[in-house]
Amino acid sequence: MLWVIEISKIFEKKTENTNKIEKIYKNVRIILRLHAKQDKIYCIQENNRGYIMEKIYETAYAKINLGLDVLGKRSDGYHEVRMVMQSVGLSDAVEIEEGEGLVVETDHSGLAGGPDNLAWKAAELLARCCGKIPNVHIRLNKKIFLAAGLAGGSSDAAAVMRGLSRLWQLDLTAPELEKLAAELGSDIPFCITGGTALAEGRGEILTELPEAPELLLVLAKPKLEVATGWVYGNFRQQKVNQRPDIDGIIKALEQSATGLLLESCGNVLFNLGNDRMRR
Repeated sequence: MLWVIEISKIFEKKTENTNKIEKIYKNVRIILRLHAKQDKIYCIQENNRGYIMEKIYETAYAKINLGLDVLGKRSDGYHEVRMVMQSVGLSDAVEIEEGEGLVVETDHSGLAGGPDNLAWKAAELLARCCGKIPNVHIRLNKKIFLAAGLAGGSSDAAAVMRGLSRLWQLDLTAPELEKLAAELGSDIPFCITGGTALAEGRGEILTELPEAPELLLVLAKPKLEVATGWVYGNFRQQKVNQRPDIDGIIKALEQSATGLLLESCGNVLFNLGNDRMRR
């Protein structure tokens, strides 16, 4: 018999370990891990080995930068950054299930699902590091704009890593997933748990911050697509005439001060996008 269980909505009874929930459903006792910041749906299949997760649905949330400052270029070719990242409601839906070989499908004509896709790379990385064969089918239902600085690809990759960790019953912690994710991209570690965080280094050093006050956000995506690599490759420190107040943003979050938050926000990379649009 197959039961579909949505963790956040169906009857639940918390155990002494707050990272687990205990469910009694039709006289069947099932222990599952609960990550409070992500809504997940599991399909639980009964077989002769007990209960296994056959299919997982993950929500891959977009992110914005409340503030992004570039401090300089590092010896490894990356840029040293200091930024405050924030998850937003816009999201992709990611489906993961067992299959023959590794397959990534997308419903967006402008996004290929092959080996260059970050979701594919995330599955390969986790399989290689954990000694698994990536016999999984992954479907990306895209809502996040492409090439818009919203971490759509990074969030999909993070969702794949979270989902495969459960599908394969690896029991990896968020810090362990974040460390692996840093091998793929600078935004992916943040996307593992999302929320509100200060990101330093090349973006992989994270410090959790208080949640932002509830605000209405308008996302406007012009036809222009700007790749992250192009932006950083054309960034010049000497052309920066205004920087965001990262410390001011942190203070505003700590005080839940909306006015100070809005005054402190900014992104030193915006001028590059404006210049390209004018050209």
